[in-house]
Amino acid sequence: MNNKNDKELFDRSKLKSYYFIIKTITPLHIGTGEVYEPTNFVIDDNKIFCFDEILLYQSLKLQDRENLERKMADYMQVVQFYKQDHIKSIGKKIAFFETQVSQKVQDQYNKSFNKDGSQNKNQFAIDNTFKNASTFDPIIPGSSIKGMLDTILKIYSKPEASDNNTRQHLLLSDALCLTGSTEIIYTDRKYKDTNKATQKPISTIVEAIVPQSEFVVKIQSTYDLEKLQKDNQNYYKQRKNTGTNQEFKALANGFRARLGKYSGMEYVVYDIKDAKNKNGDDVATHMVDEKNQAFGWVEFQSIEEEQYNDYINKIQKRQKQYFSDLEQKQQAIRTKNEKLMQAKAEAQRQKALADEQQRQEQMAQEKAEQERLASLSPLQQEIEKLKQKDPNTPLPTLLFSAIKNGQFDDNCCEALQYLKKLMQEAKKWKETTTAKKP
Repeated sequence: MNNKNDKELFDRSKLKSYYFIIKTITPLHIGTGEVYEPTNFVIDDNKIFCFDEILLYQSLKLQDRENLERKMADYMQVVQFYKQDHIKSIGKKIAFFETQVSQKVQDQYNKSFNKDGSQNKNQFAIDNTFKNASTFDPIIPGSSIKGMLDTILKIYSKPEASDNNTRQHLLLSDALCLTGSTEIIYTDRKYKDTNKATQKPISTIVEAIVPQSEFVVKIQSTYDLEKLQKDNQNYYKQRKNTGTNQEFKALANGFRARLGKYSGMEYVVYDIKDAKNKNGDDVATHMVDEKNQAFGWVEFQSIEEEQYNDYINKIQKRQKQYFSDLEQKQQAIRTKNEKLMQAKAEAQRQKALADEQQRQEQMAQEKAEQERLASLSPLQQEIEKLKQKDPNTPLPTLLFSAIKNGQFDDNCCEALQYLKKLMQEAKKWKETTTAKKP
C-alpha cells in the first residue's frame, strides 16, 4: 500500500488521549539557539534580572544617559557600566524576568579581572532553555517529548520516506509548567569512567529547569500506556551503564525517560550500538551540572483528564496574574518616565523664558547705552571710547596721555578743562607760578 493511501486511511479519531505530569529528576535543558546577552541583564543576589535596554536607558538620569552613550562603542565598557550598584538597582526594578543563578555564576559575573591582573574578557553569553515567550515560564516542547517517544517506539520516519504517516499515531501538546523554575548554572564535561579525570573541562553557562519541577502534558496516541512502559523498559535496559548517577526504573503508573540537550548520544539512537563517536568508539564523556548530576532525567506519571484540566486552569490563572503584575510594573515605569519628561520639558521652557527675559533686558540696556552715548558731546564720546578701551587705567591718566599724543588737538582746551575738573575732584590738582602776582 503506497504512502498516499496510508494517509487517506489514517483516522485521527482512533487516537486516545492520555494525560501526564512530568517531574524533572535532574536539571533539564532544552536548547533554543538563543542566549542571554550581558547588555540586557544584570546579576545580583544570586539572581539574573532581564530587562529591556531601551526602557533601562529611559529610566536613567541625564548624566548616566550621557555616560552610557560615550561607552556604546565598547561592549566591555557597557557591561561594566551595568555592574554599577545604582544601575543594577534600576535594572532589577524594571526586569520583566528573573531567575536564580548558582554561586559559581554569580562569582564569575562579579569578576572584573583575572589572576594575572588582565581584564576579564568573558562575554558571558548564557544559553536559554525553552520558555513561554510571553510569560517566561519554562516549557518542555511537545517536539522534544515526541522525539524521545518516537525513538523508544521506533517509529521515527526514515530519511528516504516521503511522509511521516506512522508518526501521526502519536501527537503531543507542549508540556506546560505547573510548578518549578529555572536556574543559571555551569555544565562540565566528565568521563563516564569515574577512574579517569577529564584533562580539559569544557564549561558552558546554561539555563536549566531545576529538579522537582512539574509539567502537564496531553498525549494523543494509538499506543496505550502499557506499550509505552514496555517499549520504554526495553529501550533503557540497554542503557544501564552510561556513567550517569541516575538509572532507569519502572513506575507503576508511568515511566522514567531522558530528555533534552546533554542527555547523551546513546539516548537519541534506536540501538545502543549506534552511540559511537567519530572514531567508532563508545562515547567516553558526558555533560554534568555543578553537582555532578546528569542532565535530562524525568518521570511521567499518568493522571485523569479532570485533574489535567484543573492544572491547566491553574496555569492559565497564574499567567493572567503575571500579565497583570507586569502591566502594573510597566505602567509605573511609564508614569515615572512621563513625569521625568514633563519635568524636563518644563525646565527647558523655564530656561527658554529666562533666556528670553535676559535677551530683552540686554537689548534694553544696549538701547539705553546707545541713547546715552548719543546725548553726549563729541568730547564726552571720545572720553567714553578711552574708558572702554582700557577700563583698568584711571581716567585722568588716560586723558592726560591722549592729550599729550595729540588725540584731542581739535578740542584741546575743552579736554584740558575736563582733565582739570577730574583732578580737582580727586584732590590732585595743584597750581604753581613764579609770577609776583599770580
